Amino acid sequence: MGEKKRKVGRPRTTGPGYAIQIRVHDNFLTALDDWIGKQRGRKPSRPEAIRQLTWLALLERGARGR
Repeated sequence: MGEKKRKVGRPRTTGPGYAIQIRVHDNFLTALDDWIGKQRGRKPSRPEAIRQLTWLALLERGARGR
């Protein structure tokens, strides 16, 4: 039968939220890429890795989240 037509534009993979931009140095990206490389299974993208690491740091300090 007919294939589903893909929507135009960037896919919403993380849902609605706020876009932020940060500037980082090479040593940060190297450490981030090393961490990503050590993950099992599907490797997170850089933005997803930053979100995961930020949540872990916040939870470790007792921050309240979802």
